[in-house]
Amino acid sequence: LDLVKQYYPIDLSKILVTGYSDGGNGSWFFAQYYPDLFTAAIPLASSYNTASLSGEVKPLSIPLYVIHGENDELFPVEITEGFVTESINAGSDVTFTVASELGHYTPCDYSIEFNKAVDWLYNEAW
Repeated sequence: LDLVKQYYPIDLSKILVTGYSDGGNGSWFFAQYYPDLFTAAIPLASSYNTASLSGEVKPLSIPLYVIHGENDELFPVEITEGFVTESINAGSDVTFTVASELGHYTPCDYSIEFNKAVDWLYNEAW
């Protein structure tokens, strides 16, 4: 990221972190621990608990648009929805959408929902 900032003319107020599956968990992680590097996150088909070991959930300081498949075989949607709800209740700005009928092993099928997230990014988050 430092090299990109150094060599490309990017808008520092518009830096997104996104990922699918474990990469989606990574985008949650970076939103939680490195909010000074990113201005929004879009995790897809992931399941990430922001609670500390003591169980405390602190609000995230950047907005997230979380996309999860209704029929995800690896990360049950109910678990991810619970993590999202805990984060929202702590004061985080999280939009959560369930992709109807989508499973975990069809990442290309998430393109319609991802395009909606990009609209959110430009129209609401940034």
